[in-house]
Amino acid sequence: MTKLMTVWSIIFIVFMVGTPLVGTAELMKMVATVQGKGFDVGSFQKGKTIKPWNKPKIVRPRTKGTSAQKDSDWHKNAVALWKNGKYTNPRQALIYLNKAVAKDPKFANVYNNRGNAYRDLKQYLKALNDYNKAIRLNPTHVKAYNNRGNIYYEQKKYQEALKDYNKCIQLNPKYPLAFINRGLVYYQLKKKPQACKDFQKACTLGDCDGINWAKGKGICK
Repeated sequence: MTKLMTVWSIIFIVFMVGTPLVGTAELMKMVATVQGKGFDVGSFQKGKTIKPWNKPKIVRPRTKGTSAQKDSDWHKNAVALWKNGKYTNPRQALIYLNKAVAKDPKFANVYNNRGNAYRDLKQYLKALNDYNKAIRLNPTHVKAYNNRGNIYYEQKKYQEALKDYNKCIQLNPKYPLAFINRGLVYYQLKKKPQACKDFQKACTLGDCDGINWAKGKGICK
């Protein structure tokens, strides 16, 4: 269980007034299920940001052993370390991504993914800077808005988080993570009807973790 999940658990406990009482262990389990995958990583490919439900296309391999092949693999190697909403080795991912940035400083996905590495290392200011850079390079980068919103959420800046999740949904109304994350913001703001609506919408898009948890605890019908 990551420290990030623990932080979310504490936040939930603070805002439990007016909602059904839920034990700490159960809250942590819910956060692990719903928010453990709340951050999203961009494709290692150059070009338009791939929508979250599409698998990245296969990149044609270059000749083994060449410097060109080695350079092209920095970002790909970092993405390969991504699992269940975090890097299995964020420090190694950061090494790869720093090299990828040096190779191509105008590739928005690299900054988004490096922001995730900084987040895993709890370097939140650097994470925000990279998400901002990704958005400047690609103002339609859905995942960067989602990830920046998650940082704001961790910092209890719920209105800022809400703006980013709204932007995600505006850009991609079929992105379930944005609905789950926005639902959690509404829950923190004691707007349970809106939270339930978002959890249910995420379920219709294929991710029912939020609504299942909320129904199980009597928060949503």
